[in-house]
Amino acid sequence: MHKYGVVDFDKQLVRRLVEKITIFQRYMEFTFKDGEVIRVNM
Repeated sequence: MHKYGVVDFDKQLVRRLVEKITIFQRYMEFTFKDGEVIRVNM
């Protein structure tokens, strides 16, 4: 852990938390296994 957040990618952690990643033309959606969805504009 870094002062400003996580700096190392942990593939196993992502697989445990993220259900799917959907890529649209202008944004991406991260759907977590608990049902929460986060949209990131590109």
